Amino acid sequence: MSRGESTGTAHDGPPRVTGTALGVLPGTDVLEAVTLLRGELGAPHLSFLPALPDRGPVAEPVARTAAVLEELHADRQPHGWRVSGTPGKDSRAARALLGSDVNVLADVVGAETGPDDAPVKTQLLGPVSLAAELHLHAGERAVRDHGARRDIAASLAAGIGEHVRAVAAAAPGRDVVVQLDEPLLDRVLAGSLPTASGLRTLRAVPAAEARAALALVVGAARAAGGARGDGESGGVGKSVNRPV
Repeated sequence: MSRGESTGTAHDGPPRVTGTALGVLPGTDVLEAVTLLRGELGAPHLSFLPALPDRGPVAEPVARTAAVLEELHADRQPHGWRVSGTPGKDSRAARALLGSDVNVLADVVGAETGPDDAPVKTQLLGPVSLAAELHLHAGERAVRDHGARRDIAASLAAGIGEHVRAVAAAAPGRDVVVQLDEPLLDRVLAGSLPTASGLRTLRAVPAAEARAALALVVGAARAAGGARGDGESGGVGKSVNRPV
């Protein structure tokens, strides 16, 4: 659980403490998960659209984020998720599952009563870690190829706006906070990710390029109405291992 605290004074009452959590939860029942989160993390806390990877590979964070891509797709292979320009069974299933989860959020929020207008969070992989998790046709990680890194970042930036708008439509009157997780960022920048053979490591990606990819996706989320965790419009949380 992550908590953020704002400073209070004698005039404005005690400090307000807000709570949220990372987006991955155990279990397979998304209706139960969303209902629980909306009950436990209502205003002033930050509830979120959960990912339940126990439902299978298409519910994992990599597939969930790839489902947001525009004009790119990812399908399960023995070595991991392979990126391509053609949708397959897995990519269609991941997109359908994400859309279904957003519909469940809409149903739960629509059945609520009361004045709760706290923001709702959605969590995706950032462009650098996504490129590190996706593979090219030859089996190597996409992060190895400059053109692939560029295309994946551009595709995520192009598709994230539609996802933000879908979540906003499911929770009308509430800001949408986007959390971009970069669990592999340190290893990508350090050049410590192994090649497909495991005999070598991939060349480090320049930090300036990683910053530019993140800025591109963050800018797209902001343009679609993404909000900071404190509810201020125009910001997006960026995280290596924890929410901002």
